[in-house]
Amino acid sequence: MSPPLAGVTVVELASLLPGPYCTAILRGLGARVVKIEPPGGDQLRTMQADMHELVNRGKESVTLDLKADADRAALDALLAHADVLVTSFRRATQRRLRIDRETVGAAHPHLVHVALSGYSDDEDPRAGHDLNYLAEAGVLELFGLGREADHPILAVQTADLSGALFAALAVVSRLFARAGGVPVSAGVVSLQDAVVALTRPRVAELLNRDPGRSVPDTIAKPGYGTFRCADGRWVAIAALEQPLWLALVGVVGLDRTAPAVAAMDYGQRLRAVREVNAAVELAVAEVPSELLLRADVATAIAASEVAPLDARPLDLRIPGEPAVSLPPAPAAGADTARVLASLAGVQPTGARP
Repeated sequence: MSPPLAGVTVVELASLLPGPYCTAILRGLGARVVKIEPPGGDQLRTMQADMHELVNRGKESVTLDLKADADRAALDALLAHADVLVTSFRRATQRRLRIDRETVGAAHPHLVHVALSGYSDDEDPRAGHDLNYLAEAGVLELFGLGREADHPILAVQTADLSGALFAALAVVSRLFARAGGVPVSAGVVSLQDAVVALTRPRVAELLNRDPGRSVPDTIAKPGYGTFRCADGRWVAIAALEQPLWLALVGVVGLDRTAPAVAAMDYGQRLRAVREVNAAVELAVAEVPSELLLRADVATAIAASEVAPLDARPLDLRIPGEPAVSLPPAPAAGADTARVLASLAGVQPTGARP
């Protein structure tokens, strides 16, 4: 059976993480992705080589200098034979290189064009990264990085990746509409807006919290966290609902070590979350992980082993789709001559790889 986007050709005019991650998703769904790189290559190649490899597997790389008229004409020839264009440049750069949605839309009305921007106002001229978009979205406190944090560090680029996911959704929805004969406009997905959308359920809870409760206390949930067992192994427990809680009480002996906590209903546990989790922590510390991870017990109390970072293969798998083995990320410009000749009918010049 063919993958969902078999036969779809995507041109990627993007660097770093958000745009390439978006097109990596489309590649994982079966699309052909032609990555356009400047003569120096995508900056991610040198900044974070492992990340670059992960999000660019299975793509084809074409080197073009869009400031040169011949290469700009070559891009137009590629776009004439493509289905999708994904870009991630600030508006001023888009206009200077003539890859803005107005210019591209007029020249290539058949294209599904989705542009990733940083801030909600895509005319905002400022440079930015994941941290900036989270800050302006007002969600840094969700990550323990509020206004009093001196050196905020995020383990996962939440704005970049959520923006990429929403951009991929924008591409697929427009392809679906186009297949049904519905006219579609270019899409603009800002990373700031994407992280706002992703965090709304939690923010709604925080904005409606009791005035006396701090953000960490509101985010925290009773019987919900990672706990160290008697043998030193860590186990994640998510005993939120009453049946799970009652099972946890029995397994770790909370009815003996902390009877008042054991007898609380969910509302009471929520209001006393620190006390509850401290009691769970002490009780779990006396229990071997083997017991908590036993199939019947793990099911009853919602327990899971805390796996190390290297527990899974380092590849990009699309949930819901069969695993696909993709070739390594190409060298910058490795496919220039072949792609220009076969897809766009353009003869490579001596200046191109």
